[in-house]
Amino acid sequence: MDKTIKIGEKDVSVKEFKYIQALELQELTKGALGKKMMELATTLTIEEINELSLKDGIALQKIINEINGLDMNLDFQKPIVEEAK
Repeated sequence: MDKTIKIGEKDVSVKEFKYIQALELQELTKGALGKKMMELATTLTIEEINELSLKDGIALQKIINEINGLDMNLDFQKPIVEEAK
């Protein structure tokens, strides 16, 4: 499944990434994770990813999550708090 989103004046294609690529993402920090996900799932260059506004980055991340079947209730910007057992 692919989707296209308009970022500024550019149409950006968003696609699913491969399972093995998702496994490799587990070792990354939050910042590196978001950047790598955008690199794998979009047609944006590293330079374009580095220049994304917060608003555009969040919109793009939501579509990446949706297309890749990631938990939509999990907000990568909020820390995960584990409940005491």
